[in-house]
Amino acid sequence: MVSTVQTPRLLRFPNFSIKCLSTSQILTTRKSLLSREISAVDLATTFLAHLRHTEPHLKSFLYVSDVVLKEAEEIDRKIRDNNEELGPLAGVLIGVKDNICTFDMQTTAGSRILENYKPAFDATVVGKIKKCGGIVVGKTNMDEFGMGSTTEGSAYQEVPDFASQFIARDNLDSRPLKGLRVGLIRETIEDGVDPEVVSSIRGAASHLEKLGCTVTEVSLPSFSLGLPAYYILASSESSSNLSRYDGVRYGKQVAAAELNSFYGDSRAGGFGSEVKMRVLMGTYGLSAGYYDAYYKRAQQVRTLVRQSFRAALDENDILISPAAPSAAYKIGEKKNDPLSMYAGDIMTVNVNLAGLPALVLPCGFVDNKSAVLPVGIQMIGAAFEEEKLLKVGHIFEQTLQGCSFIPPLVTDELAC
Repeated sequence: MVSTVQTPRLLRFPNFSIKCLSTSQILTTRKSLLSREISAVDLATTFLAHLRHTEPHLKSFLYVSDVVLKEAEEIDRKIRDNNEELGPLAGVLIGVKDNICTFDMQTTAGSRILENYKPAFDATVVGKIKKCGGIVVGKTNMDEFGMGSTTEGSAYQEVPDFASQFIARDNLDSRPLKGLRVGLIRETIEDGVDPEVVSSIRGAASHLEKLGCTVTEVSLPSFSLGLPAYYILASSESSSNLSRYDGVRYGKQVAAAELNSFYGDSRAGGFGSEVKMRVLMGTYGLSAGYYDAYYKRAQQVRTLVRQSFRAALDENDILISPAAPSAAYKIGEKKNDPLSMYAGDIMTVNVNLAGLPALVLPCGFVDNKSAVLPVGIQMIGAAFEEEKLLKVGHIFEQTLQGCSFIPPLVTDELAC
């Protein structure tokens, strides 16, 4: 028997309860497939056609799978035969970031050093997606090894320059998050943060209050220490972890007369400038005489950051902050100013140091006359409470009027 979609049920947490909304695109897709209103092949064909139209401008995918339609046909067969259980993600089309391994599918982490590399296995998350019936469309673009904030550090292509705009939606008149305790991190809305970003975050906090949340400001005194500590630790780990990409064990090879030149030329030709800079910084921080002064001290700061977040989450269910101190960068704006680009990560790196789950959702925009640029709100949960965080984010996204950001070229196509 093919399972049917269950009706929304009440989901209970220690301090609040919320009701699942029935507007989930995943649930809608599954229901349409099971009722045979549409086929998985039709869904996949429509998406691939859309991708062919937009990719020359967006360049958001580095690789598109050539078996999407074949996998969609298999899902349609299971529905037609009516004798196999469909997974909860059946027919859902999913893009996977290019630093997550996918079996027999190009995985480069946005770097030339891994050009044409195809893993012999799926990462755990990809395996679970496939087991649940999801279809991996392809691999999405990214900064080389994730080192950057704009995707301009990708070895393959740059992100296009487009403004974002909103689609208005009705604000649901309900209080589905009644009892949820929300802490707004005070240090993230003080000096150094764009006033319009602060305004958007305060607007998002007010919206959460309308949904039933209790919002209070909380202080994390160690917050400003997280950025320098993170870049010392991340650069040190890059120096160590990327040593394997030497042209022998992994990565691009070049011809050379002797071994040292082979190693050096392979790495020089495979890594981009940002990765090279971080490897050099990390090697310096780990070198004799500097380890205690940099790496060890950064680990001590990491402990302080973790403790401050734990204390704040003992008093709150989630924490919120801007996703960045400014709106999205213009193309090329930070490319030659790495320190300024690093400073843009101050809101998110603390979460990584503390080992906590977080998600970012659109909550407003900044109009700087030449472009309308999106602002994101970051929601942070306690360790291993991803489920609660995702449900809160889902309700926030569904009820915040004007939270959709659609590139003009996509909007133009839909209007045709």
